[in-house]
Amino acid sequence: MSYYKDFLNLPLQSLGVNLLRALLALSLVKVVVIYGGAAALASLSNYQNYIGILALIVTLSSQTGLTVLSSKKSLGSQPLLVSLKIVLLNTPLVIVIAWLNSKTIVLDNDLLNAKDYFLYSSIILIPFALNILLVAHQIAMQAYRNIFVNYLLVGIIPLAYFLFFDFFIISNLLLVMSIANWAGFLYLFFK
Repeated sequence: MSYYKDFLNLPLQSLGVNLLRALLALSLVKVVVIYGGAAALASLSNYQNYIGILALIVTLSSQTGLTVLSSKKSLGSQPLLVSLKIVLLNTPLVIVIAWLNSKTIVLDNDLLNAKDYFLYSSIILIPFALNILLVAHQIAMQAYRNIFVNYLLVGIIPLAYFLFFDFFIISNLLLVMSIANWAGFLYLFFK
């Protein structure tokens, strides 16, 4: 009977974690639209897509392999260490790619310029990529509570920005999002 209980418990934990992440993302979108309007949402969405692409390159999209290999107890933390080394080795190349492409990513009537895209993508790239890998490792360990706290940190800190400031500047939000990713990374790193 315990097997079935455990079997049902893990998907429910995963559902809860992913639901939290989705609700926090939706809340951020709503608040950005309220405070910054459609242009702010377009700039934020463009930035997030850009960071997602850069993170795929810097991690070599290795999170699935990391999850599979980390779930094998005999390998210990070696898959995570290899993945972290990949990020650190690829980061300089990806920062050059970000610099070279920063002008092409700017939208018409964008609230961000090429310098902003390069600066904020450079600041967030390492913690964002490392967060992806550490979450993949935590999934392998079935440590959904750690992932839950990570998602809370990464999601709540940007929302808190709107509680403390009466004005909206997208570059400030991107800086706060970087801080949130560093907080989430440090939490998982020390777990």
